[in-house]
Amino acid sequence: MVPTASKLFGLKHFGLIYSSMGLGNPTGALLVSGLLAGFAYDAEAAKQDSSACVGHDCFERHASLS
Repeated sequence: MVPTASKLFGLKHFGLIYSSMGLGNPTGALLVSGLLAGFAYDAEAAKQDSSACVGHDCFERHASLS
């Protein structure tokens, strides 16, 4: 990740850019695992006319995305 930050953006603000790039992984994990999986689960539960989803269909869409 260090060569990527220095080659793409230069060394003038290297510390700030390197730290910002390091925040991408946890931010993406939060979005995919927390929000997207929750929406997919709720959509499948709504298809089953229930508040809880039963079966492999509940997580199939999320598993194919990640």
